[in-house]
Amino acid sequence: MGLIRILLVDDFDSFRKFAVLTLQVSPDIEVVGEAATGAEAVAAAALLKPDLVLLDISLPDMNGFEVLKTIRQGSPDSKIIFVSANNSRMIAQAAMTEGAMGFVIKQNAVDELLPAIRKVMRGKRFLSLELT
Repeated sequence: MGLIRILLVDDFDSFRKFAVLTLQVSPDIEVVGEAATGAEAVAAAALLKPDLVLLDISLPDMNGFEVLKTIRQGSPDSKIIFVSANNSRMIAQAAMTEGAMGFVIKQNAVDELLPAIRKVMRGKRFLSLELT
């Protein structure tokens, strides 16, 4: 599969730090950028063309659905996994319908983030266990 280049998008600095620490243990994963707003995410995705975007669904300037649609225009090959504190099945289903390949509930990220990335990079969808 090669090196997986990830853009991490979350307005909560502590979660971004947690995710970077979690991901850096895998030698085949590189966090190539971070963003705290939808506008930063769109610009970074267009510039970096990451393989995968870990995207918070609630951002201060745009919602995750708007960000996903805009990222698709500038980086159409980037896969999207929503990472959210929201555990609504309806929101997760809407995210998948809009084109996300995965949905990870933040409180499950310790156990599910790496498996979600691996599954999505193999072309399969991933939902947090409590959403299935």
